Amino acid sequence: ARVLVTGGAGGVGSTAIQLAKRMYGASFVATTASAGNKAEFCKSLGADRVVDYRSEDFSKVLASDNEEDRFDFIFDCIGEGKKCPSLLKSTGTLVSIVTSPSALCLREFLEQSETRKFQRITWGVEGFLSSAAGAAI
Repeated sequence: ARVLVTGGAGGVGSTAIQLAKRMYGASFVATTASAGNKAEFCKSLGADRVVDYRSEDFSKVLASDNEEDRFDFIFDCIGEGKKCPSLLKSTGTLVSIVTSPSALCLREFLEQSETRKFQRITWGVEGFLSSAAGAAI
């Protein structure tokens, strides 16, 4: 499986990298971190690719037209979930540990993923879409 963890140098992100690689046997783990010590730290945990978020836009760097190069699982630790739909495989899963999405963020996510079919959306979205507020969007 191909996994992306945003915020890989943080406490949750660093744990996620290790779990993805060592416990779940991910074939490729990408993450975001600043260059230097934090990037090296992520690599030491098992990250295969570290995108320097200060100088690069991970959603562009990791983008691909090839379905096989997209991610099976994206674990958002920093609130960048709205940048991720184009990075997911059509059967991929996105999980965010950041607070529930704002209506604007949710709208952007849905617009970006409009032509993509996901098995499920795991982001606090299903419950929101079922609510009166979500139905109004």
